[in-house]
Amino acid sequence: ISPVLEEPIFPRMAVADPAAIDFLSGYILYSLGQCDDAMVVLLPYVEIDLEHAAFFEMLTGTCAMLAGDYDIAIETYEPLAQQTLDQQSPIGIPAALNLAWVYLEVEREEDAISLMNDLVALYREVVGGVSLAQILAKRGEIHALAFNFDAAILDVTEAIEIDPQNPVYYKQRGDHIFLIYEWDRVVDDYYRAIELDPAYADAYF
Repeated sequence: ISPVLEEPIFPRMAVADPAAIDFLSGYILYSLGQCDDAMVVLLPYVEIDLEHAAFFEMLTGTCAMLAGDYDIAIETYEPLAQQTLDQQSPIGIPAALNLAWVYLEVEREEDAISLMNDLVALYREVVGGVSLAQILAKRGEIHALAFNFDAAILDVTEAIEIDPQNPVYYKQRGDHIFLIYEWDRVVDDYYRAIELDPAYADAYF
């Protein structure tokens, strides 16, 4: 599983916004791995509004994560994640998901699972539906990375119950079951994913 579970969400802005070109330039630089240059371009906009600041902080944390500087990543991600939990705002969801991964990397498994539990609880209470299924699937990924495959399978199974037409969840559950060697169940999930999306290359693979 890629260490980048979530990419920064480009902030909403009008094409005519004078900042739009700079934000696009910064994002392109980030995408090319030129994080320092991206930070220089975006820094003047950090205090414009909350969404702009969150975008900048998310880029900062993700650049640190990719560079293996997990202390900086945690320091940057934690306030965004807490803001989401405190204010029931989606703005820090990508940071929270990446933060859970970083926690695993620094052997803070309990913190990773606790954070994901808080996100699932928030989505159960406030959002529900397809979005809840997405968060459950993400928690399943974290469980799997922590080698708790039974919990991972339970999470993705619930995601499937919420959104049974999404082939990605069958593929993901198949991947988790694959790791506990229950081949018949694996085949069933991969076949179901292909049935739902006949062009789903990962499921064929």
